[in-house]
Amino acid sequence: MIAIRRAFEAAFLKKHSLVEIALDQRATADAALLVSGVALIGYVWQLVGGERFSWRLLLAILINSVMVWVIIAGLTLMAGRLMFKTETPMSTIMRLQGFCHLPLLLTYLATPLSWFGRVWFLAALVFATAEALETVWWRAAVAVLASLAGLLIITQLLWGARLF
Repeated sequence: MIAIRRAFEAAFLKKHSLVEIALDQRATADAALLVSGVALIGYVWQLVGGERFSWRLLLAILINSVMVWVIIAGLTLMAGRLMFKTETPMSTIMRLQGFCHLPLLLTYLATPLSWFGRVWFLAALVFATAEALETVWWRAAVAVLASLAGLLIITQLLWGARLF
């Protein structure tokens, strides 16, 4: 329950919750569960829409969601270190960005809410990254944009994954 409460607070950009997450080393596993849980809910939503169940597809979706999360965090870390000389550990960025995936649940609904969920996710990602890199929001936005551009290139080259 603590992880879900923290996810809601991170999604609503509560700074005190992000500080708690950054300091809690055990929260990395919770973040991984949240990221894969959002992907799992999306798969269940597709099943309700008439898709057939496939264990291989389920496993691929779960692995893909965690891989994309780790790649975004790694590219954000690299951008932060190269451009802004930050010394934030990878696990801190992973935790904070992982807890920001809750707004992506809106992407499974109607188109206006889908776009709102994506924009909300990006805003939460920038806010959490600013907290992780201990910098201002516009620098975090540059790091996140650089990581998303790198993710687009990497995912298309390696396995053709969807971004969100």
